Amino acid sequence: MTPGDTIGRNVRRIRESRSMSANELARRVHVRVNTIQQIEKGKTQKSKHLPDIARILEVALSDIDPSQSSNQPGRALPKRELVGDRDLPVYGTTEGGDGIQVMSSEPVDKADRPPSLTFVRDAYGVIVTGDSMTPALRPGDIAVVHPHIQPRREDLCVFRSNNHGEFRSTVKEFVSFVKEGWRVKRYKPEEKEFTLKKSDWDECHVVVTIHRR
Repeated sequence: MTPGDTIGRNVRRIRESRSMSANELARRVHVRVNTIQQIEKGKTQKSKHLPDIARILEVALSDIDPSQSSNQPGRALPKRELVGDRDLPVYGTTEGGDGIQVMSSEPVDKADRPPSLTFVRDAYGVIVTGDSMTPALRPGDIAVVHPHIQPRREDLCVFRSNNHGEFRSTVKEFVSFVKEGWRVKRYKPEEKEFTLKKSDWDECHVVVTIHRR
């Protein structure tokens, strides 16, 4: 068995133990799904994405690649070491119809702040309602948002609008920028691409991690 085979089997075993699809892992690592598939098939001996994969799967890098000593700098830390201050504001939502959610004007809870958002101003979380983005996001999950980075294809994003003091939001997969605003994709009730007009949706914020219910 080659090192690539060992790494691939470990990634797949741990991913499946988390009940996570290859598509979801790819989306959260910000790579294409065929990148994950190539790693899991053992066709990639080494990959620069392994530390991010370990972080998303909440294991040490050495759990995926045994050649990596557990005391190496830059290793992916277990979840218990990744938890930051519980100071991330979380906003509640209610169904507003047609995949739209109405956000609470004030935070309803606090969540653990991921290390990637340690110094990020205005980062926040949104409690998901509706199932238009299942299985990537399920009702009750908290979508944790970085409000200051540009979206990339296949990123999950929270789109927001302020209608006379009432914040509306919707979570969709970003496809591309278009003249009118953003091309996005939903997963249910059937997979569909459509455009969110910037005149209707003021902001696009990238989901960087998900707190499962």
